[in-house]
Amino acid sequence: MFLKVLIKLLIIMNNSLQNYEKYKGLFDFGKSISLF
Repeated sequence: MFLKVLIKLLIIMNNSLQNYEKYKGLFDFGKSISLF
């Protein structure tokens, strides 16, 4: 069970690294919202 979750997290992290530029804009947008 834990191993499946770990693998899923690794896949998500890998996808995030591959699509870094796309996610960076969303992440910065989310950070700016959380400041308010």
